[in-house]
Amino acid sequence: MPFPVNCDPIGSNTNAVSLAVTKGCNPDANSVWYYMQPNDISSFAAVLERVARSPISLDRQRRKGAVTNLTASPAFPMDTTMDAMAFWAPIMMYTVWKGPAAGEFGYDVSAVTATEYTVDANGALPQGTLVIARGFADTANNGVKVVGASATATSIPASGLVAETPNGGTSLHECGFEYPAADISVASTASTMVLDTAAGDFTTLPLFEGAYVYVDGFDNAEFNGFARVRDITAASLTLDNHSGVVATDAGAAQTIRIYYGLWCRNVPVNHADFDPNHITIEAGYDLPPGRSYEYATGAMVNTVALATPITDKSTLDFECVAHDVTEASLTRQPGTFVDFVANELFNTSEDIARLRIRDVDLNGVTTYFTDATINVNNNVSPKNVLGVLGAADLNYGNIEIGETMTTLFTDSVVTSALRNNVTCNLELVMQNNEGAFVLDQPEITLGNGEKSFPTNDKVEIALENEAFGSVAFGYAQSVTLFRYVPA
Repeated sequence: MPFPVNCDPIGSNTNAVSLAVTKGCNPDANSVWYYMQPNDISSFAAVLERVARSPISLDRQRRKGAVTNLTASPAFPMDTTMDAMAFWAPIMMYTVWKGPAAGEFGYDVSAVTATEYTVDANGALPQGTLVIARGFADTANNGVKVVGASATATSIPASGLVAETPNGGTSLHECGFEYPAADISVASTASTMVLDTAAGDFTTLPLFEGAYVYVDGFDNAEFNGFARVRDITAASLTLDNHSGVVATDAGAAQTIRIYYGLWCRNVPVNHADFDPNHITIEAGYDLPPGRSYEYATGAMVNTVALATPITDKSTLDFECVAHDVTEASLTRQPGTFVDFVANELFNTSEDIARLRIRDVDLNGVTTYFTDATINVNNNVSPKNVLGVLGAADLNYGNIEIGETMTTLFTDSVVTSALRNNVTCNLELVMQNNEGAFVLDQPEITLGNGEKSFPTNDKVEIALENEAFGSVAFGYAQSVTLFRYVPA
């Protein structure tokens, strides 16, 4: 006689858990939730604190106590990808993206014809603007396209397209501008590269002092690559932190492209771009009788660690502070739920295009690292008041930005910079097939300096650096997100 088997699941499966995040404290029908791709969920609970009654008594027993406090600190690590950086970079620095009008996730393309992309809004781009298209079924519709004449809010004209109705997984982003042949010339100083335009106007581009660009098209490869914007006028674009050694170039017969992207940086609390970026985090579980949901409400990002370990992948590790984590419920909050599209990870062997520390005169300090972790701490803490269980409010403190790094001892300039408290600049550029981002700390000081002497290996120096508000730029850290740069 066969024995009975109960095939009903017992408990929620980890691989059936979903984690989604939306901006704002009170989701509504217009909210857009983005599914995260966590490698783990380190914490997601309302942690209760209780006080027991323990009177002096003959029975030597405690009495039932009461719940006196609640803390909620959701935490999760995830791989560093383009869409992860697009979503989280401004949130972790309490600011907003500046740049192309279509925003961090680009255009919603409803159709492609032989002559145009049909988009939802913000399509009225100047002729010569560059867009990058990915994920379309017909390969002719993918790649970098030059916007033609007469673009409108809902129509982006380009040549060589094929009629297609997109079916999810596509993306279209503004990514740069192409100047006519011989329009751009170069002047240079010891520390800057100045691009001059004869017929264009740099002030019409979504560029900002402190943001990075990628220059391409010069016959001299030293002129091409990443650089930071220092000054913008109609006729001239002044750049520093460029890739190579530059000199004067008349630009004859060269078609120059300037690639740009979104840019954000930490700002003062009274700045128009300051945004504490409250978020709501959803955890979904496969619990009978139907899928159940918990919500971390009124959350703020407290700490973020962007890790680049050797011969591995880069990760982002988030720790948040929330008002509460609700009880599991069958009722789901409203809104639209979408997946990230640009999901290629950044690996730390091939995808670090630049990692260097230089002094303010652009002299190299060190470029050989065995690990590096960028840390952001917003010093968020819950504020308790009488009569309220859990946080009645969240306090944010001073933002603290820095990194822990290990570098090879290749030159005494490292120890000299440590000892003399030299002001340096840190740049991290990561690039893969879906784009690139530049993390720039204009002014830092190096700390620690403890050496290690592993047998049969290289001498290493441990660094604990502190970024501070730059005199020249006013912020401690910026991030520029490129949806396309040349390979």
